[in-house]
Amino acid sequence: MKNPHLASCNRQLTLNSDECIALCVTSLQSSLDLPLHRSCSYSAETLYQALLGMSSRCDSIHSLPSLLANIPSETTIRRYLKKLSMTELELKNTAILIHHTKDPLIPGQSYEFAIDITNDP
Repeated sequence: MKNPHLASCNRQLTLNSDECIALCVTSLQSSLDLPLHRSCSYSAETLYQALLGMSSRCDSIHSLPSLLANIPSETTIRRYLKKLSMTELELKNTAILIHHTKDPLIPGQSYEFAIDITNDP
């Protein structure tokens, strides 16, 4: 007889790159206020998409215009990044990371966990 608690472990979820970027962008937009100039032709969403694309490729801000089309210039991106406070980012880090999560554990329900430790110097 199968253990009913293990049945959920067999479920596979897939997330494509567009969905992943969309989740990240909404998390950032809901937690960070990126003050854009009224005359700016780019949205905060576009800036976040460009930055997420850059970071996922391990590229620099300097390389963005050659990699992606219809994004702000390197100067524009740097100007807006300078407006963000590292202190604010540190304070809002948890909110950004858990924005799309639900309580993964249901109170009163039992769970089995496995932990694998590798002590490889």
